[in-house]
Amino acid sequence: MIGTNGGSRWTRTALVLLAVLLVGPAGCGSDDDPGDPPHNSCTMSGTITDLGGQDVYAGGTYVLYIDDDPNPGNGDVESFTGTFPTDPFTYSFDISGVTPGTYYVYMTVDLGQGPFNIGYCGADPMPWDVPPAANAEVQCGCVLDFDVYD
Repeated sequence: MIGTNGGSRWTRTALVLLAVLLVGPAGCGSDDDPGDPPHNSCTMSGTITDLGGQDVYAGGTYVLYIDDDPNPGNGDVESFTGTFPTDPFTYSFDISGVTPGTYYVYMTVDLGQGPFNIGYCGADPMPWDVPPAANAEVQCGCVLDFDVYD
């Protein structure tokens, strides 16, 4: 015979077990990998292609800028730093702190002698030509491919 306390303990245990079976353990998604970025992340991605094709930037330190002007020396809206891999390379950065809008997006690289501009998104006719106005639409999920030149 099960007493009152024993019965309620078994009932609670059964309910918890049923909840775990129906809902799953707390904190676990159905098919999420712990290494995946959060689903509410806001990213900008794209491919950077070196038109010179010599991989002279490989190993250099790049900075990709989102800026309201083409001058990295006076501050920027957001910037991302990394090591320039071989050409071409893809990037993906969290831009959740950037207000959606039209910006200059450009890259500098430093090979040990100081940074220099190597390309602007939407530059025409050459990658290093500064666009006459901000022209890159930056918002969650945007894909901005652009060229650089060595």
